[in-house]
Amino acid sequence: MTRLSNAFLFALTCFIVVVIATDLQVYASATPERKEFLLALIPIKYTLPLAVWLIASAFARWKPGASRMKEREE
Repeated sequence: MTRLSNAFLFALTCFIVVVIATDLQVYASATPERKEFLLALIPIKYTLPLAVWLIASAFARWKPGASRMKEREE
């Protein structure tokens, strides 16, 4: 499961980097009016991938039953 989680995080990170690089290229060649529109889209465009990345990284670090093991030790 950890390998799958790590692979998913790596793929998602690569996807986000590629999207940012593509957006920078589009932004560099855009007209001033279009640049304002592109800047307004940034919070909307990156919220979902960032949320998915944060949730996936939390699940990658989560170990099922770890809290139950601590309770048994006490």
